[in-house]
Amino acid sequence: MSNKKLIIISDTRIQNINGTIYGFPSVVLELNIFVNLFEQIHWIVVDDSLSSVNESFLPIPKNISLHHIPDLTLKGRKSKFKLLLEIIKTFFKVSKLIQGFDVIHVRGPNPIMLISLVISRINRKKLWWFKYANNWVDTTGRPFWKVQKFLLQNSPYSIVTLNGTWPNEPKYIKSFENPCLSEAEVNDGRLIIKSKSYKKSINLLFVGRLEFQKGVGKLLEWLENNDNSKIGQLYIVGGGKNQDYFLHIIKNNSQLRNRVVFVGTVNRVKLIEYYKMCHFLILPTYASEGFPKVIAEASAYGCIPVSTSVSCIQQYIKHGINGYDWETWRRDSGDILENDDLNKIGLVANNMSGLFTYERYQIKLKEILFNGN
Repeated sequence: MSNKKLIIISDTRIQNINGTIYGFPSVVLELNIFVNLFEQIHWIVVDDSLSSVNESFLPIPKNISLHHIPDLTLKGRKSKFKLLLEIIKTFFKVSKLIQGFDVIHVRGPNPIMLISLVISRINRKKLWWFKYANNWVDTTGRPFWKVQKFLLQNSPYSIVTLNGTWPNEPKYIKSFENPCLSEAEVNDGRLIIKSKSYKKSINLLFVGRLEFQKGVGKLLEWLENNDNSKIGQLYIVGGGKNQDYFLHIIKNNSQLRNRVVFVGTVNRVKLIEYYKMCHFLILPTYASEGFPKVIAEASAYGCIPVSTSVSCIQQYIKHGINGYDWETWRRDSGDILENDDLNKIGLVANNMSGLFTYERYQIKLKEILFNGN
């Protein structure tokens, strides 16, 4: 552990449940790495305790000090003037809080990243680390993302990490895999794959937000028109704004109601059990995102990914080698399911998932922040 002090700035939601603070599991597990690297950690977050309890949330480390900011999005707001006042107050609050910290880590894109980018130009002597987690190459229809990308491309005093490798970017913009697995889980997954049979009933899995942009409708339409007897169940894990719509379709469709199991939101332990029992992760997303962590998680357990080429996904998933392209799957899934090499493809997918371990992330983090020390 260094004697450095870290402050994290994000719009991450946390919940206070009976005095214990909970957060998104992927973020909490990442925080555990920061605890090993920094002497002191503060975190600027959005308190979402009034929302319904999210079963998948994990308790955050108790030695992290929290500072609350309001939700700065326009969603559900009646007064834009009040939002403007909150943005101004947040600007001064964050400007004051960052004093005394060695490393300032900002996670986005979001309104608080935009505010932080402005603040960083006044405080260039500090070590700023910006983590851009969405689609770097496609900001169509998202002007605020476009502005943030432009500012990040013109912040040579900082470190910027993002999903995928893109040509012609300055050296301070670095490709950086977001962690979601331990080395032990990858090793355990390798054993699971060696004993997994792809020759009998094939279970399919979808994990993510139940929204049109995530491709749930495309997946259900494909399954409705596919009568391959080798396909067992499709398990849908997650929730979202279009959940009731999709559940209505499943319930009222004779081709789907007995083949689709709606699981809902589950914690990480239960999710891993679905990765183990399923053979293919189907993710026909066209949402604007970086690299979906569920692809790496599922790959670790031989739940072979089938996805679109959104953002940098195809930099990691190679058709017929460690996964499949969604459009080809739609057309040729019958032939793919008869492939005698699916176990081998599962093992190659497992090898790819090793890029997303927390242990590797910690080593890379030391390299970019502390020159490997």
